[in-house]
Amino acid sequence: MGLFSPSITQADSTSTTTSGSSSSSSQTPYQQEQYKQVLGQAQNLYEQGMPQYYGGPTVAGMTPAQLESMNLTSNWVTGGAQDMMGLQNKNYMDMMSGRVNTGAGSPYADMKNMFVDQASDAANQVMQNVRGSQVMSGQYGGSGRGDVMNNRVLNEANKSVTNNLAGMYNNAYNQAQNTRNNALGQYGSIMNMPLQMSAGLYNQVGLPQQQLNQRLMDDAKQRYDYNSMLPYKNLDYFKNAISGNMGGTTSSSSGGTSTTTSSRPVVGPSTMDNIQQVAGIAGTIMGISDERLKDNIKYIGKSGEHNVYSWDWNEEAKSIGVRTPNIGVIAQEVLKIKPDAVSMGDNGYLQVNYGAL
Repeated sequence: MGLFSPSITQADSTSTTTSGSSSSSSQTPYQQEQYKQVLGQAQNLYEQGMPQYYGGPTVAGMTPAQLESMNLTSNWVTGGAQDMMGLQNKNYMDMMSGRVNTGAGSPYADMKNMFVDQASDAANQVMQNVRGSQVMSGQYGGSGRGDVMNNRVLNEANKSVTNNLAGMYNNAYNQAQNTRNNALGQYGSIMNMPLQMSAGLYNQVGLPQQQLNQRLMDDAKQRYDYNSMLPYKNLDYFKNAISGNMGGTTSSSSGGTSTTTSSRPVVGPSTMDNIQQVAGIAGTIMGISDERLKDNIKYIGKSGEHNVYSWDWNEEAKSIGVRTPNIGVIAQEVLKIKPDAVSMGDNGYLQVNYGAL
């Protein structure tokens, strides 16, 4: 059943005419006034047209923390990481080639100079002693034997320097290889550390902010959608509640030279025999239904042993946030018939558990 096609029970009318006399009867549904309200409200909504699509934002953008994280990651990958990769590649090539820095300013160069100086000092001291012995023996101009001894001293000095430098180079090589190997082992962790910090900024700071922004946007859109469709939903609920044959009043008239008119109530079956349909109108099984909050109360039929009414909520009801439904039972009446279905709300007004009716 569509929004604009309420089930309306038309009044049945019959008329009989016999030689100078006639009779007629008609039935008016109890919901006749409500049918008129439905059609009037439907016409108004049709003329207004459907609500406009929500114009607010619906997708949360990147937060400042997320943008900063992405910027840091980009700068690292295109800048610092490239420099680090170049340095590590050099260390790897040096390790594979076995090269050791022995140039000026390196520890190796300083120790080499020290060994050379020590060997030279020792050789000079030995040669001075040899020269002194020659002078003491009267060989002032030197001798072939002295020259041989001097050459031997120099050879021994060079050999000492060479041995010391070889041992030092071996130690320097092993130390350099170990240092490079350790550096290469830590290379992955060092390269990933800035990325992990950026990911933490993105996921632990930026993402929760973005998710909160998205929830706020979703909530705003849901509120807009609810409020914009509320008139249509209320009309649909009201139309469903009054549909069906709830009975009515039958009027008849007859007469020839005179006319007699009478009326009597007619009770028919109702589609609201299950009172939980009324609960559906309220949107919840428990609904405020205190008579003190209602104006313009009109009887429209029965559901089981309970009378069903339509009404308007008064200003007191609106002040506590009650605006729907506009059809159902009256709590004070239910209290007399089924007291366990009625309770006092926190606001001091009676509420009905429609599910218990």
